[in-house]
Amino acid sequence: MYISYYEITVVDTGSSGPNSGANKVTGYATNLMAALQESLKASSGIDVKELIENFAGKRDAYPARHAIEKELVETSMTTAASLEETKGKKQ
Repeated sequence: MYISYYEITVVDTGSSGPNSGANKVTGYATNLMAALQESLKASSGIDVKELIENFAGKRDAYPARHAIEKELVETSMTTAASLEETKGKKQ
């Protein structure tokens, strides 16, 4: 398992207020991520928003796998019902 963290030290000698210090760093990070997402999609075709949504479970990242799993469950239930029906007829 790989764990990494980064430390940011904020030294802001500018004005005080809502757009200074850590709030300024947050603004920089937000702007950077928006620009990075757009340029990455334009240059490589990788849609970061789609990747994050798939990772977060907002979209079905594995539709074929889920369809197969659903079919297996339905088949198992049908088989179990058939076995119970056959078992009932023998008694």
